[in-house]
Amino acid sequence: MRDWESRDKRYLRGENNASGRYEYSLTEHVTRAWHWLDSMEQREFTGARSRLDDIFEKIRRVVENGREKTDEERIEELQEKQAALKREITDIRAGKAPYRPFDSVRIQEEYDGLLEQLRALSTDFKIVESNFERIRTDILRRQAAEK
Repeated sequence: MRDWESRDKRYLRGENNASGRYEYSLTEHVTRAWHWLDSMEQREFTGARSRLDDIFEKIRRVVENGREKTDEERIEELQEKQAALKREITDIRAGKAPYRPFDSVRIQEEYDGLLEQLRALSTDFKIVESNFERIRTDILRRQAAEK
């Protein structure tokens, strides 16, 4: 098992827990590899609409919040949004633009996108954990060298 911890392999990270028992955990390298393999799995076809919507939403947020504005400019933007929402409510009530929930394809697409983002976030946390572990190890080595 210790061979899997070596600098060359970096599959596992081991340390003593609070009760003095040696425990292993996966490194971020293994987690990334698993996520990559998981992404290769055949999935039922879903469209790209939710991904495009996500891209457009991010572009909208950058445009909306990417420059300095006065309080009055921001209030004006918010009032325009408020007016658009009121128009949408009126259109729905009048039957001009009825509300349409996501269909099953879109729900699956949104769910898949969410899982993909969660996996990426999980990997990021593994990397942060690994960085803190390296820092802790370096500190312990320096303290041991000083004694």
